Amino acid sequence: MFGGAVAGGNILGKYPNFFEQGDPNEIALKRGRMIPTTPWDATWFGVAEWFGIPATGPGMEKVLPMHKNFPSSMLFGKEDLFDLLGSNGRESMS
Repeated sequence: MFGGAVAGGNILGKYPNFFEQGDPNEIALKRGRMIPTTPWDATWFGVAEWFGIPATGPGMEKVLPMHKNFPSSMLFGKEDLFDLLGSNGRESMS
């Protein structure tokens, strides 16, 4: 993600140590295909929160209906993705 309020410089989720087939975590498949370790909904959960969708309730159910299939520890909140406090110490995003 790009932007002024993005908390950059971090890799969220698991980064594979091996990119060759037969890795110990069984993430790398044939022909360069990788099994994801982070759900698609993980990042979009925090983006939806940043846009004002409450983390619980019917709004998030409508935007990300599959998010309940994953433990909450696998979902990134807006505080994980964005620098909510600007350089002046005040909240810059809601």
